[in-house]
Amino acid sequence: SRLPGQIGLYLGITGNHVGSSDALFAGLGDLCIDSARLGELEALIDSFNPADGSLRDQVSALADCTLPAAVLEALQPAIDLHFAQPDIAAIRASLASEQRPEYRDWAQRTLEIIDNRSPLAMAVTQAMLLRGRTLALADCFAMELHIGRQWFEKGNIMEGVRALIVDKDNSPKWDPPTPEAVTDDWIDAIFAPLPENEKWTPLA
Repeated sequence: SRLPGQIGLYLGITGNHVGSSDALFAGLGDLCIDSARLGELEALIDSFNPADGSLRDQVSALADCTLPAAVLEALQPAIDLHFAQPDIAAIRASLASEQRPEYRDWAQRTLEIIDNRSPLAMAVTQAMLLRGRTLALADCFAMELHIGRQWFEKGNIMEGVRALIVDKDNSPKWDPPTPEAVTDDWIDAIFAPLPENEKWTPLA
């Protein structure tokens, strides 16, 4: 939720993965170490002595990856424009209106992803990330745990499992079926507190 601009919303809503270059650009990582040097990294950590200096400085000496340019850096102007919209329907409409040549293909691919995702899941993810911008980490974890509990009863997880794993028809029947049909009531129901008799209590 605290990635630069609207990158967090873009990644959360689409579920897209990122590679090393994008992870470093977005602040999800600090260093890139070639997999061939992981043995050296493990040995360094095992033998680390604070008297020899900071671990970060020593690990930095192993960071020698040659990486391509970050895709997210090139896309950020478009990401920030489209994913700053107030809801998923508006994000979709904004993407559909993209006419700049350097972003048009990306916008079309992103539309195809959104059209295959659960509208409710995307809307709840957007709401969760926006709320998470002002919450402490522990509260973010609590919110995610709560939503995970609600998702089986009020979300579309079982329909996704049916369409992708059980029947394999790849034609989920989402409820509600479109981003335009997702109202605040649908979203609020996912975030609503559980009844006392359904609340989760951690084991001692």
